Amino acid sequence: MYWEKFIEAHARLRWMKVVFPVVLAIMGVIAFPLVLPVLPSSRIVPYMHALGVGMSRTETHMESELPQHFADEFGWPEMVAQVAQVYNAMPADERAKTAILAGNYGSAGAIDFFGPRYGLPPSISAHQNYYYWGFRQYTGESLIMLNWQLDDAQYWCRSVEAGPKVEYPYTMGWEHYTILICHGLKKPLAEAWPQFKVWD
Repeated sequence: MYWEKFIEAHARLRWMKVVFPVVLAIMGVIAFPLVLPVLPSSRIVPYMHALGVGMSRTETHMESELPQHFADEFGWPEMVAQVAQVYNAMPADERAKTAILAGNYGSAGAIDFFGPRYGLPPSISAHQNYYYWGFRQYTGESLIMLNWQLDDAQYWCRSVEAGPKVEYPYTMGWEHYTILICHGLKKPLAEAWPQFKVWD
């Protein structure tokens, strides 16, 4: 290692062989709570402020109380449980043709990961690579829409029903929304799918 050789070559700096690793270890301990969830959520931002560390923006539309690598750990099981309540409250014949259309890959992934325990079908999403997995067998007759704005849903759907609001502390800003139920797309899902594609 360069520093070892440099210190060995300069006798007066040999004290650094002890001090340098200690300083690195202390810096590592100080930085540890910035990268791993070892502090309570309410203490993370004050700790960052105490160190003079600002909130880094890791995505274009990032909006959260916490850095995104922490914020993305919150709210997924609770959101899926709410979706399951909406889905399971539907009549059986309506459920059979209802797709869960997520506006981003995070929500889609949460449905796919936590959803089976509630009997939820795999999600569909036109966000980034989820788009290429397609709309499965769905026609657009009935959709549970996540991360959608009401006016966008009304533009695409014959009628829209507002469900419960998803809003949990510490989640990313775009994970605060109202679950919407779309009763009939104005055009078949296969035709609308390319227009739903989002790559941000």
